[in-house]
Amino acid sequence: MPDKELLSALSIAIGIAAAFPYVRGIWRRETKPHMFSWLIWALVCSISFAVQWFEGGGAGSWYMAFNATYCLSIAATSYWLGTRDITRGDWIALVTALCAIPIWLITQNPLWSLLIVIGIDAVGYIPTIRKSWNKPHEENATSWFASTLCFFVSILALETYKVTTYLHPATFIVINLSLTALLLTRRRSLAANPVQTG
Repeated sequence: MPDKELLSALSIAIGIAAAFPYVRGIWRRETKPHMFSWLIWALVCSISFAVQWFEGGGAGSWYMAFNATYCLSIAATSYWLGTRDITRGDWIALVTALCAIPIWLITQNPLWSLLIVIGIDAVGYIPTIRKSWNKPHEENATSWFASTLCFFVSILALETYKVTTYLHPATFIVINLSLTALLLTRRRSLAANPVQTG
């Protein structure tokens, strides 16, 4: 299915383009990612990739593998250049995400693991949302928006459409668009009212 492979390659190309301003912002100390959010996302994207692959997602799962690798590299970079405001809730989210793997192996039901992963993924956004509310200029809104395009194209590239193959990227689309809207709205609000604090 060359068309599906082309779409998957396109989603990865958009992902690389979306990552560039984010990574550049980190090195310039303008963007400060939350280490635990990115670590949790690396884990859940890895699990989601495995589910997509074993459920017949084919080329459409390639972007999830790319995203898992990207998230892990941002998590590692965040240790030195990001935010490490780690709460007990962050630890609970990480441990619960790890529990999704044995649940999948024991139940032989990838949907249950995927639902756990999606829940954990949503929890993984909490530190970034909290930081974005207080310091909206420390996140790159363009990269978050471009990420939604990557997941949209990756859904088009799926070779098998099942809840287990498209649900997680669809969730990413909704959450990333919401985070983009939060960043833009919060920046506008702070610009209109500079005395406002987080």
